[in-house]
Amino acid sequence: MTLEEFWEKVDEYLEVNDLKLNQLNTKLGFRHNDLGCLRLRKGRLGIKKLVKFKGILSDDVLYEAAMTVCLEPSNPETIELMENFIVSLKISKELRESNV
Repeated sequence: MTLEEFWEKVDEYLEVNDLKLNQLNTKLGFRHNDLGCLRLRKGRLGIKKLVKFKGILSDDVLYEAAMTVCLEPSNPETIELMENFIVSLKISKELRESNV
């Protein structure tokens, strides 16, 4: 998954739920325009931000994002958070088989 594909999934969610990006910022507990700035800078998400998308994006999308567009965890706390997050996802059989 590329960053563009991740943001396309976010856009799909916004369109289906008739929301704006700033409203999603608030819903997920980000600071005002945090996601907009991240998107414009084409910045990669840290695991702490990606976790907040649980329940917004599918587990398959979150798994792909964690494996491709998420920043590498750099300390024990974020490594543990990443591991726990991945274990908590209910990944489809198709995605599991494609990553074997």
